[in-house]
Amino acid sequence: MPNQFIIHQLRVPADYSYDDLLRRLSRKIRIPRRFIEHVKITSRSIDARKNPTYVLSLVFSLVPSYNKTTSRLQQYHPPSRLHIPAIPPAEKPPIVIGAGPAGLAAAYVLAEAGTCPVILEQGPNAEVRQKDILQFWKEGILNPYSNMLFGRGSWPFSDGKLTCRSKNRREVAFFLDLLIDAGAPPSIRVDTHPHIGTDVLMKIIPRIRKKIEQRGGVFLFNTALKDMRIVDNRLIYIDTAEKTYPVDTLFLATGHSARDVYSLLHEKGVPLGKKGIAMGVRAELPQSLLNTTLYKAKTPVFGPAEFRVRRRSEKTDRSVYSFCMCPGGVVVSCASSAGKITTNGMSYSKRNLYWGNAAFLVPLSHEEYGGDAQDVLAGIRFQERWEAKAFVAGGKTYALPGSTLADFLENRAPTTLPPSPSAFRVTPANLRTLLPSLVQEALCETLPGFLHSLGQDDFSQVILYGVETRSSSPVQILRNSTGESRGVDNLYPLGEGAGYAGGIVSSGVDGIRRALQFLERREQQEAVPANID
Repeated sequence: MPNQFIIHQLRVPADYSYDDLLRRLSRKIRIPRRFIEHVKITSRSIDARKNPTYVLSLVFSLVPSYNKTTSRLQQYHPPSRLHIPAIPPAEKPPIVIGAGPAGLAAAYVLAEAGTCPVILEQGPNAEVRQKDILQFWKEGILNPYSNMLFGRGSWPFSDGKLTCRSKNRREVAFFLDLLIDAGAPPSIRVDTHPHIGTDVLMKIIPRIRKKIEQRGGVFLFNTALKDMRIVDNRLIYIDTAEKTYPVDTLFLATGHSARDVYSLLHEKGVPLGKKGIAMGVRAELPQSLLNTTLYKAKTPVFGPAEFRVRRRSEKTDRSVYSFCMCPGGVVVSCASSAGKITTNGMSYSKRNLYWGNAAFLVPLSHEEYGGDAQDVLAGIRFQERWEAKAFVAGGKTYALPGSTLADFLENRAPTTLPPSPSAFRVTPANLRTLLPSLVQEALCETLPGFLHSLGQDDFSQVILYGVETRSSSPVQILRNSTGESRGVDNLYPLGEGAGYAGGIVSSGVDGIRRALQFLERREQQEAVPANID
């Protein structure tokens, strides 16, 4: 392959053809198109200002006969390939607890290395879990081990957003390729805001599980962590309800809703820290309105419109921001323990339902949610207190409490809601009573401006759901430079639950990096010759 070059910020119309692309590239680099070859799109975003256009990054080569200087062109250096060392299986295989994106990614790398990992998941397999979740949404019957949040994590029941700001290009590429090999669309490699969709994710995740099993990994479903024993800063064994497992190395990827795990770690003296969180409501708008406002009705080409917005609250001195925008999706009720609910959003791959939704969140520091510096579980208690209020406001049936924005601003419960909301079951409620005063104040100040910018000035037609509490973990499982717990040498905390990731891709990347750290250390140990007397 001849030298490759890269160019950024090449604008093309929504309905561009390959000829359009070549012509614009030729004009931008001032080289006739007959000398350009091997053109590949590496990044594609949408600039929705004025006339919406695609903005591309392109990699290309020049034919060997081109003999003029290329010094003004930027050389392209592709990310290096991930090296996974081959490690012989040990007597005690590595254990991964949790099969969300961090746990599955770590398990895949470990299996690819030949370590035959054992993966413990407290939830059931996908087929059973889907039935349990549908029953929860329709009838309000909660299974604490099989729900939106447990049973391979919440990522199958999301928009499948794959946006990531990680600078670890090699690991990001590896994770995206793993998803593509399991059935994700190849476009996730180039789209700036890629997504998969709940329906496709539900097919992809079992395929990744099968890849791990084909490489010697073993999955144990309905197997929850109950206890652990730590001696001299090493984890010796863990207990489940059925069995005790001796531990050589443990990868903990239980997610930020496994609150009993935080309590267990705290009880055992594993170093934990406090983190800031965010809290707010989820708003629902007609997707057609968003399409017209943001993409100037060019939806057939660009797809359903999505947004990411931020606005300053002067009264509370903080930025309120949108989170987890789900175009053409639904708002869902979530619970992982009895008597508490929170909101979430999800979309299917086509994103073609009537409503679009997004959370609007107010950041809170760990000083603001209470507890002294040593009270590392104070944030969990704070979340639980407001989730319990939401459960009561929803009628104690796991229905979501809902309001219009007009009623929210007037601090009252609505008498009616707009017809056909996306959520399965909604109970009219005064959402102001379900939020701390600081969060209320910031939302009341900023939501009208947000909605106006999105094309909606009739606040009686904007549906709000409460409360959104679990955008991130309030607890961090402290790690050292080798990726292990600061207090337990053979414990690797992973992903969102460890407090080091936020989203599917960053969690997957964190799992990959921690697994590689373990493998590289083990490879070094294998290379050291034994002392022979």
